[in-house]
Amino acid sequence: MERILGFWVNSNSTKAEDPKKNSTAADEKLRAGYKRFRMQYFAIYVVLMLSDWVQGTNMYTLYQSYGVDIGTLFLTGFGASAVFSLFIGPLIDKYGRKRACLLYCAGEVVINILEHSTNFQILLLGRVIGGLTTALLFTSFESWMVTAHRAKGFEESWLQETFSMCSIGNGVVAIFAGLVSQVMADWMGDIGPFRLAIALSALVGVVVGLMWEENYGDSSSEDGEEKAAGASEAMKTIFSDPKIMLTGLQQATFQGAMFTFVFMWVPVMFNVAPDGKVPTGLVYASLMAAIAIGGCVLGFLQQKSVSPEAISVLTFIVATVSMLVPVLAPTLAPTFAAFLVFEMCVGIIDGVGGTIRSKYIPGGQMGAILNFFRVPLNILVVVGTKMESTYPHWICFLYCAVWQGITAIAAFYLWTISTQPTEDKKKK
Repeated sequence: MERILGFWVNSNSTKAEDPKKNSTAADEKLRAGYKRFRMQYFAIYVVLMLSDWVQGTNMYTLYQSYGVDIGTLFLTGFGASAVFSLFIGPLIDKYGRKRACLLYCAGEVVINILEHSTNFQILLLGRVIGGLTTALLFTSFESWMVTAHRAKGFEESWLQETFSMCSIGNGVVAIFAGLVSQVMADWMGDIGPFRLAIALSALVGVVVGLMWEENYGDSSSEDGEEKAAGASEAMKTIFSDPKIMLTGLQQATFQGAMFTFVFMWVPVMFNVAPDGKVPTGLVYASLMAAIAIGGCVLGFLQQKSVSPEAISVLTFIVATVSMLVPVLAPTLAPTFAAFLVFEMCVGIIDGVGGTIRSKYIPGGQMGAILNFFRVPLNILVVVGTKMESTYPHWICFLYCAVWQGITAIAAFYLWTISTQPTEDKKKK
């Protein structure tokens, strides 16, 4: 009865209206809308990453069973990704991020069908297509989410909540992927996880196609004049703002060293184990758990109002030290501990990196700019993987540590210039 009377009074007396209550109600409605949007994106994201993770767990053993040149296949994939990254970004922004996401899903279905063949040329074609889908995976989905977030009028600061949640989810789903892959491999052999990836990629494609709205890059400048869409325009934007350059440099150098580490950790663990035996499944699950823990650490730091730039500086320094440990103490316990610490850093950067990118990279050119920096990223990986087969592991880890150190310097410089306007205001 009180609710009915209250509704009658509010609907018949404008004097009874409280602007603060109306404002609060609007804020709560907006926040509720954001939570729905975040959960919808998160659901797609974890299925997407599950599809990606299950392929990685058995790819090496599948190619090994085929008796093909594994190194050439991996290098072809990284090289193709570098080439596609030269021009795919502007096309993502121009023709639509949703279409790019759908193209990714279609490409993944094709790749995993090709993995059924033992013909080296067909597998090589699959790695070339894989270069394209890799370029799409790490740019189109994030670009779509950031643009959709802003189009819906959500608070800019809420983006870090989405990235942090996705970072934790990525770590958790990676652990789950190891278990699911093992079940599929026991059931269908090494090809089993790839068949699961076909179903998951198709599922993501259907949901994205039905539920997501299309969004594009901004093709006009602030004064209303048309910009020339393409890589040249993205390069002009990058070189015109040191914050954009430093943001992209962090992504390229950190992930370049990270993917080199991914290629090395299995043979390194076998080398440092006293008896040469390593429970790789357990080690893999531990590393993935470390990523999830890193996401939780990021959430804690964000609650303490530590800036994204400061978090990244500290994380990159820790990552640099962790890559030096196998150089200075190449034994099982310190090496494994260093690997866990490094993966925690990966979990933190997965979340805070997205926040920094959304902060400094223009939404209208996000696809083009992110893909531009994937070129040096893939070059670093190609060099690193080549080194792994030629030089001792300690040299490869030193290579990773150097690039992590460069990343830390770039992050520190970004942190310095990002706080400069605040300092200027204080002086005034």
